[in-house]
Amino acid sequence: MISNLNKMPEDIIQENLEWSLEEKQEVIEYIQGLDAPSSEDYESAVNLCRDLGLFQYQQEVMDSEVIGNLSLAGDYWIRGVRMTENNPTPHHNIRDLVEAIEYAVCFEQKDAISIFCEMPETIFANPSVVGIQPLVEYINVLKQYLGGNSVSANELETARQSCLSDTAEKAVQKKYSKILQGIIAIESADESALLAALSEVLPYHMLESQKGEYKEDPRAFICMSCMMLIKLARNKGMGLDLAFETPYIPVRLLG
Repeated sequence: MISNLNKMPEDIIQENLEWSLEEKQEVIEYIQGLDAPSSEDYESAVNLCRDLGLFQYQQEVMDSEVIGNLSLAGDYWIRGVRMTENNPTPHHNIRDLVEAIEYAVCFEQKDAISIFCEMPETIFANPSVVGIQPLVEYINVLKQYLGGNSVSANELETARQSCLSDTAEKAVQKKYSKILQGIIAIESADESALLAALSEVLPYHMLESQKGEYKEDPRAFICMSCMMLIKLARNKGMGLDLAFETPYIPVRLLG
């Protein structure tokens, strides 16, 4: 058991783990039996698989089981967002999408990544919503990058500066701008700059885990933003010092 990752009581973690284990098979079989699962169907499966994998990680269950559940969550999450094309309030989906792609990248869900890269902006963007544009720009440049299209340093930097603007939400300023900083470092094969970016993303995640959004949420247990950057770096042949691994960044799960 890994302690003190957030403020969730141990008995609640145990209860949720047991409940998730009991429910998983039924939910997965239900999804697989549908010809066309809805976004709501996928959402139920995502929450179950994601939380189960995170609880298993915290309880130090076998890595293969953790990876299996988090992989499934990433795949279902992207597919679920894609099914919301006719949602009248698409801006609600953008926060799901930026989290979902981290899981898909970390656990090599290639079909889900392809769906993400081809996703029309109308699904996740709503120009009338104040403060949403920096995150839209973040997703659009990430779609290009993960899709294998050429993305210049200037394009990455422009998106990063947008994420640092006064109109951007705090999480966009503190986390997503740093992820783009990390991608810029990966593209220039600058390991020290990448480590610097990781060293800024992690404290923000830890603060949210202890005092903020994740203090009673299992998403605190793993910093998927850092994990994604490390995975992208490895894909480019960069060998990071595994001494960077912390309980919040279980690099071994990346394979």
